Amino acid sequence: MIDVPSYQDKIQELRATMFADFEARGGLEAPIRIPTGERLDQRKLP
Repeated sequence: MIDVPSYQDKIQELRATMFADFEARGGLEAPIRIPTGERLDQRKLP
């Protein structure tokens, strides 16, 4: 959906709604811990 040009307006609307909700609920102030060890969110080569 992100790469489809016809959805760009909807993407911006959803992003604004998401961050407004995060801000209203204090979600933007969540503490973030420094990762320890290996990152698990990246693909590994075979």
